[in-house]
Amino acid sequence: GLVAALGFPLYYVIWHDLFPQPYENLYLRLIGTVIFLPIVLARRWPPKLAGYFALYWYLALLFALPFFFTFMLFKNNGSTVWLLSSLVALFIMIMMLDWINLLIHITIGLLASAAAYYATTPNPIVLHATTLEFVPIFLFAIAMGIIVNYSAERLNEERRRAMLTAVGTIAHELRTPLLGIKSGASGLRQYLPNLLQAYRVAAANKLVDIPIRTAHLDSMAGVLERIELEVDRSNTVVDMLLMNVRGSAREQRAAFVSCSINQCVETALRRYPFASERERTLINWRPLGNFFFHGSELLMVHVIFNLMKNALRHVAEAGRGE
Repeated sequence: GLVAALGFPLYYVIWHDLFPQPYENLYLRLIGTVIFLPIVLARRWPPKLAGYFALYWYLALLFALPFFFTFMLFKNNGSTVWLLSSLVALFIMIMMLDWINLLIHITIGLLASAAAYYATTPNPIVLHATTLEFVPIFLFAIAMGIIVNYSAERLNEERRRAMLTAVGTIAHELRTPLLGIKSGASGLRQYLPNLLQAYRVAAANKLVDIPIRTAHLDSMAGVLERIELEVDRSNTVVDMLLMNVRGSAREQRAAFVSCSINQCVETALRRYPFASERERTLINWRPLGNFFFHGSELLMVHVIFNLMKNALRHVAEAGRGE
């Protein structure tokens, strides 16, 4: 936005005063500056208008690159300066647009600029033969841009699938030992109180050669419960990683049901892998009201997970807040 807002008037000076060209249009350039100033101020758009920013940017780009440069190329009778300028504009479009939108922009821009040229030119002329020599170059650039963009999209899709496969494999490899640890801890927790009681009786009757300190004995009572809790926390972290990598789960839309937002928050607070008890106390939760929404409780819980994770990270960095 800043480059375009400044570039339109700046290049008027260059092509009108420093290196005069057959045709220049200050008003058209000022329109371009006005169009791109809101993009410079994109972060200050009101919330009601912010949803239209992508469409506004799309149309602004359509005006600035394919329309403006092609129109100026026609008005300057295909001069070398504007041929090279149009080629640069084409390269910028190739970098900024996928191949489908590249074709759309080129088609609309070419037709609109040709219509504007014939509407504003009393005696329109066909481009010189020397200018037409550049057409194969432009067609080659367009074809290569489409091929490169399409290949890049395919490569990104393959990378995404490979990443999903790798993450799924890692998650499976993590869950299997975690499940074994939790099962072992859960089974042992059923018998540990009896074992500890038997040890105390044996120690009281001096049947133990190497006694266990009382503090260590007391800590054993809760160690298995803590192991199970840590396993649950680790599984939650795996779930969060999988959800973040996979992105929005639109395929789960068919399973959407009526969900309580309070229940989602309670579930998130219960399952979130807090680093410490102090971290848990930083979160204040007052269920003053409740509402129901049609959706997925699992996805909403992960939304709350991410909000809590970001908030706790910034509170830790600042050393204050809750």
